[in-house]
Amino acid sequence: MNLESLEKPGISCGILAENPELEEQQKQEAMSKELKTVLASKESVCKVIKEQEELETQQMQEQETAKQLINEATLKLSASLKKTDMAGAKVAQVMLSAGNEKLQETSPQLSLIRDEKQKCQRKLAKLENKERGYHAGVNVLVNDEPIAKNRSN
Repeated sequence: MNLESLEKPGISCGILAENPELEEQQKQEAMSKELKTVLASKESVCKVIKEQEELETQQMQEQETAKQLINEATLKLSASLKKTDMAGAKVAQVMLSAGNEKLQETSPQLSLIRDEKQKCQRKLAKLENKERGYHAGVNVLVNDEPIAKNRSN
């Protein structure tokens, strides 16, 4: 056992204790592998967010259509009641029911989509922080003073 291995707690005699360059290279390779995993996860989450945004847009369009139907039905009902047109009033009532039903159907779906999107955005933020940490970690390992001191010994 050499003196260098005694200076590093947790490392008994072996290649890593005798070769700090190899240890540093292995750490950087491990970080690089982890960074690739983070980047792949980040790409996957971005794809899910994009899908959620598309679904959100669709639901918002469906809600807008339902609101337009309700407005149109309200006008038709008003006009029918003024003319005492019961057939027109019944049509307007069916239109109102359909519009309200569609609005009630899309509201919870839109809420679920937005919740999922927010969850994915939080996950993306964590992955981005982790990615920044790995980029900073690579610089720290390269410029780490204890590693430099070990090389000079």
